[in-house]
Amino acid sequence: MSELFVRGQERLPAWGLERRLLAGILWLAVLIVLFPSPGQAMSRRPAVPPSESYVQGQILVKFHDNVPPERELQIIRAERGEVMKAIGAARIYLIRLPRRMSVPEAVERYEKHPEVRYAEPNFKVKALEER
Repeated sequence: MSELFVRGQERLPAWGLERRLLAGILWLAVLIVLFPSPGQAMSRRPAVPPSESYVQGQILVKFHDNVPPERELQIIRAERGEVMKAIGAARIYLIRLPRRMSVPEAVERYEKHPEVRYAEPNFKVKALEER
């Protein structure tokens, strides 16, 4: 490698430029792995919670605000769900699942619809003790 690369007034050996380029590419790869874009970070699904932490056969679903109620019900029917309760003005639905559909499967299926803001298990909660 006796060729020389001319940059401005300095003359660098070609292998020096290759080394700098390789170092830059490696540094960029490290940054991409360590600091993913916000969209990538948010798209990672959390681990499935233990089944004893939520009610079997039920999920909560919230649609985006611009989705008409008719479309919300159409999606719920398409997924073979049954509305047990609509919670307040927020239009969060408590949905009973078909017998053979697991809660994690239902959450995954509902979240595939672009109209769905979120779908989550109906988590069990306990009141704090009074002292």
